[in-house]
Amino acid sequence: MGKIKKLWCSEKEAAYIESLLAECRKQELACIKEVQYPEYMVRYLHPVKSYVDRGSELLGKLEIRLELAWKGEEELRFLLNENGFCWIDPGDVFPKCAVMKIEEREISVYTIGSGYMERTFQTEKCLAEIRSAHPRVLSTTESILYILKHHCSLARFGDGEFNLCMGREIGFQKFSERIRKRLIEVLSCQSDGKLLVTIPEFCSEYNNVKNCFGEISFWEAYWYRNAAKLQPFLTGSFYGNTDVSRNTVFYENPLERIRMLWEGRDVVFVAGDNGRFEVKTELFDGIVSVCTIQVSPVHAFEAYDEILEQCRKESKDKLFLLSAGPTATVLAYDLAQLGYQALDIGHLPNCYDQYLGKIESPEALPYVR
Repeated sequence: MGKIKKLWCSEKEAAYIESLLAECRKQELACIKEVQYPEYMVRYLHPVKSYVDRGSELLGKLEIRLELAWKGEEELRFLLNENGFCWIDPGDVFPKCAVMKIEEREISVYTIGSGYMERTFQTEKCLAEIRSAHPRVLSTTESILYILKHHCSLARFGDGEFNLCMGREIGFQKFSERIRKRLIEVLSCQSDGKLLVTIPEFCSEYNNVKNCFGEISFWEAYWYRNAAKLQPFLTGSFYGNTDVSRNTVFYENPLERIRMLWEGRDVVFVAGDNGRFEVKTELFDGIVSVCTIQVSPVHAFEAYDEILEQCRKESKDKLFLLSAGPTATVLAYDLAQLGYQALDIGHLPNCYDQYLGKIESPEALPYVR
């Protein structure tokens, strides 16, 4: 494989992108689109395991970039005479990295996540300041014990919910002003004996991807880029730990303690129809009775009023276990206000498989089975 052309990036970043390309070759690549220019065929490739929606968003920006380049950008014209790989910047896209491979009359554009960050003194200083200002977050054990003590509901925020609060669409939930306002309403409320609002800790040991953005982990990079935008919404005196629904909870708690949250209860599952969620015996065999309200595994919030109305038909003695993305966050809040107990448990069964080493991560699974 040829070296990355270092026209827009440092040598360290070039080496990192080369390692991403090497990883891409191990996976099956999907061709999102082909575009025939007068002289060249351009094929846009994306790893099947990644978010295709995010790849499509990147594709649109790249096409604009290449169209402009075709109208006279000398650097790209020069690169067209070179075989090998070159990095191109699609602008304000995140993740902001694509790589072009030029061979004869064909250009392959690999859309891969980079957003490379170097761990400099300035970066470390900034991360330390963000960490010191991060809200107080309970441990996963404290979060479980808090729920058991107060018999309260749980509304969970991860990067997807945060992104919607900032006006960004995510792969399995379209953005709308209504969902943004509702999520901010939940995030801004104080946790109490009725509802525990959870957010991720600053840099989780387990629910994290180390060196995800060059020398920076996933959550370090996320807070580095977004803490200032999210800070106005984080007005609670403390928050539960979102990792109570991730693989972290299995490292930090015995299975018996986790199961106490629903042991001996009549349960209503609200989960995506044929989605990622599975009712695993190892987790849920202590439940007395089960009924299920099925929702769409993608863009469920579009039917939010109908989902809430269906939930309200159930007895308040039942425990709701929710796995419906950002819809579950809002639903847990509304059900708590109505006198129900509802726990947004997200990817918990999939994260149990991750903890056991059966899958790489819940996000590697398709939205619809």
